[in-house]
Parts: sequence; C-alpha cells; structure tokens
Amino acid sequence: ALNEIVHPATIAAAEEWMSLQTTAYVLKEAALIFESGAEKSLDYVIGVSCAESNRIDRIMKRDNLDESSALARIKGQMNDEEKMKKCDVVIDNNEREFLTTQVINIHETLLKMAEAEMSAK
Repeated sequence: ALNEIVHPATIAAAEEWMSLQTTAYVLKEAALIFESGAEKSLDYVIGVSCAESNRIDRIMKRDNLDESSALARIKGQMNDEEKMKKCDVVIDNNEREFLTTQVINIHETLLKMAEAEMSAK
C-alpha cells in the first residue's frame, strides 16, 4: 500500500527534475525500478549485478542488519537474474572487472546515444 502511494509521486518528481536538466544524459537510481514501473519513462536501463552473498554482506554492513534481515530485504525485490535480463547493460560488481572501466564504457555509449538523438532533431 505504501509503495502504491510513494512510487507514483517519486516517479513524477523524478520525471519533472529530469526534464529540467540540460546535460547530455541524466541518471536515475532506483532499487525497485521494474517493481515500481519507473523503467517505462527511461530510454536506457543500467543494472548492477552482484552475487547474493556479497549483497547480503554489503547490506549487513551498510544498514547494520543481521543476515536474516538482509536476506528478507533481497527477497522483497525482483529476482536478480530476471532483473538483469530486463536491463540494457549490466555492471558486474563482483570485483572481477574494474568498475571504472565498465562505467566509462557506459558513459561513452550514453554520449553517443545523446549525440545521435540531437542529430535526429
């Protein structure tokens, strides 16, 4: 019930804010992007994937939670594999590949997309 109240308001506020930006592209962070329907107003979705064990450890440290509480939080979200299939590109956050390299590649892709869109206008 809370999500049904909060998500439409936050999505509308984000859309308004994004419309005021003058940069080549704008990023929006949302853990529940597909669950909330926020992806419908986006041109490109970047996912960040991480092994569940790493996610649990990070949530426990960040939010000072025990393992069962961290796991419950994860289980309240869309399955990670399913979510990543819906993304246009996925950042691997398992410390196998440098994050900086992945982010720079995505940045360059987004700049090219923005240039193409501006040329089409």
